[in-house]
Amino acid sequence: MNSNEALFALKALPRCPCADFNAAIIASREQCLGTAMPALHALAKQIAPTADPSDWEVGRILELDLLHLEVFLLREKDERARYAFVAPFLSQTDGWSIVDDLASHFKIKDLDLAYRMSLKFSKNSHPWVRRFAYSHLITSAKRLTSQQITSLIVFNEAPDVAKAEAWLLAEGLIYHEEALQEFLRNCPDVALKRRAIQKAVESFRISPISKDKLKSLR
Repeated sequence: MNSNEALFALKALPRCPCADFNAAIIASREQCLGTAMPALHALAKQIAPTADPSDWEVGRILELDLLHLEVFLLREKDERARYAFVAPFLSQTDGWSIVDDLASHFKIKDLDLAYRMSLKFSKNSHPWVRRFAYSHLITSAKRLTSQQITSLIVFNEAPDVAKAEAWLLAEGLIYHEEALQEFLRNCPDVALKRRAIQKAVESFRISPISKDKLKSLR
């Protein structure tokens, strides 16, 4: 299946009822077809055994990029090969939804490798690669140390990257409350501090007492 055939298959799928609203939220420069995501996921599973997306066009149509990354991850199980895919692919795309979709499907097995790659990605010149450095670790925050989490943080980041940093910090607060509260207390990046605290305060897994402590740090 080539890029045109994949696009034809995407256009035949049902559209999301809130397609225009979703496109506005994503705010991508890529064209949005408005494809319903459950249908896209099903198509990815259907074509993955035979489709090789390596020569597909990247960076023009949002759903084609989403299909590309999902097919790639279904086909490629080697974690190092997956990480080698991340920066070249994301640096050609536009849209936080592509980053977060890739992050949600990544499935970390080697946490040490994930941490080392995140350190590398956090210094990448492309903001979507830097966002991935944080977003793909969020579900692994329990297994990371507070020192690992804070060592990844870059102050005064671009807003879309800082949001992922704040989310990782908020998730880490569930497991490393004292250490990360101390980090936020001394954090020179006021915007990042406020984002992380707000995200933590919205969590159902942080106690009211801890939330009060966090609010006092704003």
